[in-house]
Amino acid sequence: MEVHRKCRKWDLTLTLQRFYLDKGLEKTGVANGKFRPIGAPTLVSRVIAKALNDMVYYINQDNFKDFQHGYRINKGCYTALYKV
Repeated sequence: MEVHRKCRKWDLTLTLQRFYLDKGLEKTGVANGKFRPIGAPTLVSRVIAKALNDMVYYINQDNFKDFQHGYRINKGCYTALYKV
């Protein structure tokens, strides 16, 4: 319901969930107690981004040429190699 409310208000700000990972014994082999910040999109942000991506794709689908294989549904590097 929150996604629907955000889309109706055009409040399409994508938010990140912030969490920290322990750097641990990566390079030096000594635990230094520092943390690395990681930002991951929230579920609402992913749903909104996917909906906008699908909308833009289907609006522009007629403008794509047959030889364009990148970022297309059911097309990719293997279909391009097959055509060549």
